[in-house]
Amino acid sequence: GPAGARGGVGGGLSGRRVPPPRGGGRVWRRAAPPPPPPPHYSGHYSGHYSGESMSVVAPSVTVMLITARQASQILEEVAGISRQQSRRALLSGVAGSPVRAGRTLLYDEGAVRALAQWPAIDHRDLLEGCLGGVFVVRLGRGHEPEPSAPWQQRVQAIRRQPYLGFAAWLQLQASLSVHHRLACVVTVCGYPVTLADLVSFGATHDGHDDLVELGLEQPGDWSALLHERRLVTSPGPPWLLLGQQPHLGRAARARERGEPVGAGRSTTWSRWA
Repeated sequence: GPAGARGGVGGGLSGRRVPPPRGGGRVWRRAAPPPPPPPHYSGHYSGHYSGESMSVVAPSVTVMLITARQASQILEEVAGISRQQSRRALLSGVAGSPVRAGRTLLYDEGAVRALAQWPAIDHRDLLEGCLGGVFVVRLGRGHEPEPSAPWQQRVQAIRRQPYLGFAAWLQLQASLSVHHRLACVVTVCGYPVTLADLVSFGATHDGHDDLVELGLEQPGDWSALLHERRLVTSPGPPWLLLGQQPHLGRAARARERGEPVGAGRSTTWSRWA
């Protein structure tokens, strides 16, 4: 699913050199299959890497490996995201765990090109399957999850979020009191990296700052809606609730004006808050 990264390449790290393919990619020519690899490869490549070609012995398929720079360029050209954002998305593991060759990170070109084709989901389609709204946590730079991290570890890393004021806190509490569970999507530059159900939302602090603590459980059936989809939101706070903007008649009047209420933009919500 979108929350989990695609599996990386495992197997022994040895073999003969093969000529580089056209376009500057790297080829792994695979031979006898070793034991099944783990879901995410996070080891270090210990063979020889010349910058021109590379091969290893692994299961019998051919995998084209490209550098992080080449992968970032593909995402920029095809998906239209900036070089900086594409680097962050790759680091989070949405294209699979990279193979490390010295100081170079290598990615499966096929996985990168497939990732570049992910369309952005329409917020209305997502909200039809998530009637209580969608709680979106947008991870900042330096907070990307490890590609091989299991779901529980990813969830633990984002349980505490900044407190954004009483109005935002009250909005979440009100929605939870009615629906009891809300869809929670954790994104890096619009790419979902963790999905969960939000079941509680409480205030806490760490001695210096006020925080909110998220109670998260495994996601429900709604998670299928985000399979190989991006969730694009406009720049703003580290978390927000899609679909359930404050009431008091303001949302209805905003709709009459044709404003995109509930789309994560600084419209009705910013004026009310």
